[in-house]
Amino acid sequence: MRRLASVLLSAVLAAPAATAAGPACTTERLAVPRAPVVLTLCPLGPPVHAPGGEILLAVRERAAGPTGMIDRTVRLRFLANEPISRAIEDLDLAPLGGTGTLHLTLVFRDGTVAVESAILTPGAVVVK
Repeated sequence: MRRLASVLLSAVLAAPAATAAGPACTTERLAVPRAPVVLTLCPLGPPVHAPGGEILLAVRERAAGPTGMIDRTVRLRFLANEPISRAIEDLDLAPLGGTGTLHLTLVFRDGTVAVESAILTPGAVVVK
């Protein structure tokens, strides 16, 4: 299992971001100490305008680490009517072979979601 996850991580790291992710997706390589992470974020359809000035957006989140992968759909809330809007998302590194939690600040702009910043806790280590 460990060997398979290592091969998958190597393949993701070697693939160009645009090819691996597709046109609306973004791929980020995060240099997490002892457990590098490749994170791909893909919006699943158009944003939905909700009451209260929010945009609801389903995003496919794929993360690959040294010994595992996460593939899940998250529902993010962004402010409507903003050229750039932000949301916070947490990523537990245990399933990827790491320790701690990545606290991600995600930005929604021009139909894409990307990582603006990433902080690893415990320790508040700035990853991006």
